[in-house]
Amino acid sequence: MRFIGWFFAVKMLKPLLPYVITITLTSGSLYGAFISQLGRLPDVTANRVVLLGRVEQTYDHALEKKGVYLLKDPTGSGLVITERGAPAPAAFVLVWATVQRLDSGRIMLIEERRIGTF
Repeated sequence: MRFIGWFFAVKMLKPLLPYVITITLTSGSLYGAFISQLGRLPDVTANRVVLLGRVEQTYDHALEKKGVYLLKDPTGSGLVITERGAPAPAAFVLVWATVQRLDSGRIMLIEERRIGTF
């Protein structure tokens, strides 16, 4: 009896398979086209980037709404300076940031917008 129920479930879901494949491929290609990777930031020539990652550590200023947080993705990590206060540790965030290069060659990320915890 269980086999018959499983058979009908697969038969009903089979027409949805092309849509699932299309959504998977589209989301993967959009991620690759629009999201920058932290490990490749030294090679980026644009001044503005979109980053997606997990917040590892936060450093808040107690008296002001400013903060710094360490954003990490599979390719690397980077410090992001924010005027809105740092998000909670372990939060997943999508960040629009401006890239500033210091004279020492280091890269500083200044947050413009942020959407948090997915």
